[in-house]
This record gives sequence, C-alpha cells and structure tokens, in this order.
Amino acid sequence: MNASLDEEDSKKGAVCKSLGVILVILGALDCALAWRGGFEVTNFYTALLASGIFLYCIGAVRAANDPDLPS
Repeated sequence: MNASLDEEDSKKGAVCKSLGVILVILGALDCALAWRGGFEVTNFYTALLASGIFLYCIGAVRAANDPDLPS
C-alpha cells in the first residue's frame, strides 16, 4: 500500500503539466484554424492558451519543489 503512495508522490505536478500541454495544443490549433479560415480569433482561444501555460507553470513549480526527485 505504501509503495503506491510513494509512486504517486514522486510524480507531483505531472497531471497539471499534462493538462497544461493539452490546453496549449488545443488553443494553438483553434487559433491557427480560425486565423487560416478568416475568422476572428476570440478571447476564448487566447484564454485556452493562457490557462494552459498557467497550468504548465504550476505543474513545473510543483515538480521542482518535490524533495524526493533527484535534481
């Protein structure tokens, strides 16, 4: 039981970073397709990009502050 808890603790920030990368990719694709199609790039697409970058940064900080991971 403790081994599974140790594995979870060693991957701090991985979920936030993964969600951040997914949001950045979705936002970039939406912006590119809207721009290429001649549509206006709305605030929703930029919010997707910004929230993805924000989540990725949070995940990176959480992973960097984990004392169990070797640096």
